[in-house]
Amino acid sequence: PGQKSEPGMVPLWVWLWCGYNSFSVCCTTSVMALTAFFGNPVMAQTLGLSKLFVDLIGAAAVVQLSNTEYCLEEPWHNFMIICGAVRTCLFGALMFHLGGIELSDATLLCVWVLFHGIHAVTNPYAAATVAAPVDISDRRRVLRVFLGCKESGALVGLLLAAAVLVPAFNLGRHWPASGHHISMIQW
Repeated sequence: PGQKSEPGMVPLWVWLWCGYNSFSVCCTTSVMALTAFFGNPVMAQTLGLSKLFVDLIGAAAVVQLSNTEYCLEEPWHNFMIICGAVRTCLFGALMFHLGGIELSDATLLCVWVLFHGIHAVTNPYAAATVAAPVDISDRRRVLRVFLGCKESGALVGLLLAAAVLVPAFNLGRHWPASGHHISMIQW
């Protein structure tokens, strides 16, 4: 997109997009780690499978978007800001659901699909966009930082889910006792 930067001069927005990617992956990982707590097993399975489907559709959409003339002109900063704000609100709605303000199954599925659908588009779009405006000598560094942000976001998301959200929402209260034996289903 646009003009290439000078060697060693990576635009600030590239680093901001890397940071947003870390935040976005953190939210996604936290929510995915808590999938089993969003309802009964059928709902948990529906949510998990819908996330996989949305990831496929999002990646396919980015492939098509990346070939448009508008996408090739300039990076979509406003689009990313709006997506980040909407995802933050949707993350809040999912946390409210876990906290006891339950959404109907249809509303939960809609919020879930929107939450993951936005990430399914913005994550590959950012990955394809952050290195494009930088000089070739800086691309490796930018892509390493982008990937590092993504992986660190996943780690922080898991830690957030396990160490903060499960205890804060008292999600472990319905677990069977440690000595409880679960019999195998016989076919």
